[in-house]
Amino acid sequence: MDQLIVFRDKSFCFTGTLAELKRSDAEKEVRSREGLTSDIVNEHLDFLVIGSIPSPNWKFGDYGSKINKAKGLSKKGKLKIIPESLFMTALAAIPPTDSGEIDMKILVIKYTFLLRDDDDDEAIPVIEKCLRQINDNEKCYVNVSTYPIGLFSEKEIDPKTLAIDCRFVKQLALDDDVKVFIEIIKNSFENISIKGEINWFDRTEGSATYIRLLQELKPRLQHLNILSKYPGRESKK
Repeated sequence: MDQLIVFRDKSFCFTGTLAELKRSDAEKEVRSREGLTSDIVNEHLDFLVIGSIPSPNWKFGDYGSKINKAKGLSKKGKLKIIPESLFMTALAAIPPTDSGEIDMKILVIKYTFLLRDDDDDEAIPVIEKCLRQINDNEKCYVNVSTYPIGLFSEKEIDPKTLAIDCRFVKQLALDDDVKVFIEIIKNSFENISIKGEINWFDRTEGSATYIRLLQELKPRLQHLNILSKYPGRESKK
């Protein structure tokens, strides 16, 4: 799912329920970066963004007409299907066109892993505890998104195989060492049985704009429970 997203002169369509932004606000963010928005999935579309609040039908591998049409078009052309979490990360990486402030910087870290049906679900409460500790102790924005991996793959994959995307956003002074917070995240997940991948970047231009955007999000949307909002995937007892 890690794909390069650009906005300028690229068209975006949104489907499903977004967790972090209203759809109208997401479209506004696209246009502020010189991108285009559309309500139609066709061969001219560049990106279909899938909201991270899941549909009950996902557990049966039924992703709906828009996504199914996009999956067909993605095999033939330029269209890419991306999760809301990746869209939000792209907003952090690429500032709005008119954003010129450079007074702080942001560090964005992503910890991603796959959760298969035969994985040890006892690791999930441990990961959730790590997320809460980071959220409470580090004064940063933490969000967790959960998707069936089949949404983004052309192969037939068990819909119970989930992609878990944990995102951390920390506002720092310009002279702060980003390695300190990166090590905190790495150490937090070091002893967890389900191994993931950590990626990060930092940015100065427009960092205050992105922090203001995060501050406007409803607190309830900072999902720290990995499986609580995903239908049909129960922790094993």
